[in-house]
Amino acid sequence: MKKLYLFDFDGTLTYKDTMFLYLKFYNSSKFKLQFIKHIPLFVLLKLKLADAEKVKKSFISSILKGERKAKIESK
Repeated sequence: MKKLYLFDFDGTLTYKDTMFLYLKFYNSSKFKLQFIKHIPLFVLLKLKLADAEKVKKSFISSILKGERKAKIESK
């Protein structure tokens, strides 16, 4: 089976960050828990008091930490 990888750098395929949709699909219960834990950081982000890249990395790693690469790729 062939794999197709799509990257949308300019927003022509989608209008929002699909990483969050993937994380919700990957593990919805862990996503919900980590989302609640990250609300203070999201608020700081909205107030422009936090770095977007750092908040995003923190959120992503909180869900994928300890997972095997093969499991992540298989989803």
